[in-house]
Parts: sequence; C-alpha cells; structure tokens
Amino acid sequence: MPGAADDILHTLSVCGLESDEQPLLYQSQRTEAYEAAFEQIRSQNLVYPCSCSRRDTAAGPYAGTCRQGSHGPAPWAWRMRMPDAGTCCFTDGFLGPQAFAWASLGDPVVRRRDELHAYQLAVVVDDMAQGITDIVRGADLLDATAWQLEIRHRLGGAAVRHAHLPLVLGPDGRKLSKSASAEAISRSPPGAALQAALVALHQSPPEALHTLPIPRILDWALENFGKR
Repeated sequence: MPGAADDILHTLSVCGLESDEQPLLYQSQRTEAYEAAFEQIRSQNLVYPCSCSRRDTAAGPYAGTCRQGSHGPAPWAWRMRMPDAGTCCFTDGFLGPQAFAWASLGDPVVRRRDELHAYQLAVVVDDMAQGITDIVRGADLLDATAWQLEIRHRLGGAAVRHAHLPLVLGPDGRKLSKSASAEAISRSPPGAALQAALVALHQSPPEALHTLPIPRILDWALENFGKR
C-alpha cells in the first residue's frame, strides 16, 4: 500500500528505533542480488522446478513430488533441495536448544512461479549483505530457521545467532497481524506503546517506565530483558 513503508519507518523512529545503516535496503530493488544467489545454489545442483499447487502442499511438509524431474508444464516455482536425512540443530537465544529433522520440513520455495524470489532466500541474502549477526523475530518463524541456516551455509555466509520471541495473541488465541485487521501501534505517546510491548513479551517493567524519556525506556529494556 502506498505510504505504508514510510509509516512503519516513522513509527520505529518515534519509538527511538533507528537504522544503523543508510540508505535502507528495499527488496524491490534487490532482484539482481537474489538472482545471483539463486544461480549460486543452482550451480550446486540444489534447486529444481516444481509445478505443485498450494493445495498440493497444504497438508504438511512438501513431499518432494517434483524432486525427480516429474514436474508439469511451466510456469514453475523453484525449490531448494534440503538434506535427505539428519537433523538441523541450533541454540535459540530465547527458547534454548532446538532440533528439526529435515524430513519434517520438506524443501522450501526459493523462487516463485511469478519469478519473484521467495522470502526464505531473500531474507538470507539481505542479512548477509548487511552483516547481520543477531536475528530476533517471532516464534512462528522458528522452524524456517533451519531452511535459512542451510541456505546461508550454501551461500558461504558466516554463522549468526537467532532468538525467537513469543507472539502477541488476540482474545481468540491467534497472533495479531495486519492480515487479521489488527490495529497499528499507537505513536502517541510512544512510551506507553513500548511499555505495552514489554508486557506483551512477558517482561515486568516498572509501572512508571512509560513516563521516562524514550532512550531511558530502551536502556531499561536492554538491561533487564530476560527469558520467560
């Protein structure tokens, strides 16, 4: 939606969260970088065309129907071949040791039928380009970490640390998101929004924290943020 990106950046700025790097990267301007990464993993014989629909994969992890070249007519999506066996293990900074059997995950799409590069590839390429060392995001993306670690490995990226935070849920138990028409964060006053966010993330800020200057609120969060 026009103006949405600027609105998000303004909200972050009001809450004292500024980018360390300028200019900002926009994925719509990064096609060449994503295509170069795609070609790099294709040169390792790690991608294959797939004609399966979303309905074909709705029941669980992708079953590898097109792995052996049995795909239908174009246009195709392209999937990356994950290890055939074994387990991806890593230690999450919030949730502790994690282990995902490759057989339970299937092969992710890295380039879509419309030729746009998929999130799983694009986010790794962007993180590598920006020298990201610590990735903090919602727990709903925990299992995708295994895919991204493998993609990063195949692209020659350095090791990174992950931390997955609990989701903010509505009364019905579903996560709040724009797709469910959840209200945007209020920017007035920003201290109240930051305090509400800390409470939602199972922290215990002092009652008067929201009255302090924004840098002081963020300092408290950095010093006191802990696991559940």
